[in-house]
Amino acid sequence: MKIATKNSSSAFAGSGRINEDPDFGLELSSLEIRHQQLSEEYQQLRRIAAERAQNIIDRFELTAEDVTLHERRSAFHSAPNKVTPKYRGPNGELWSGRGKLPVWLQNAIKNGAAREDFLIERG
Repeated sequence: MKIATKNSSSAFAGSGRINEDPDFGLELSSLEIRHQQLSEEYQQLRRIAAERAQNIIDRFELTAEDVTLHERRSAFHSAPNKVTPKYRGPNGELWSGRGKLPVWLQNAIKNGAAREDFLIERG
């Protein structure tokens, strides 16, 4: 069952060409204006938040050491843990055994090798 909307027959019907809809330009223009308004509001809220943060820092005489945002941020954005490789390919390629099977191992299996043939022996 097709639900008819104002734009269903003009914007995307027929050849699927958006420029056939005479209202498309107006809709796009109003979206661009709204995007600009939201962007300006967002920047204003950021300025207000920065001013409030600065007032708190000044009021309590905080130093950079007192504010631990950097430590929290770096922990949040830290690099993922390295995983020890479990398989080694014929040309030295490494794979941890996680994620998608690498192409070199796919090709080796197609040619009759077993995954276990490429296990790295642990000492």
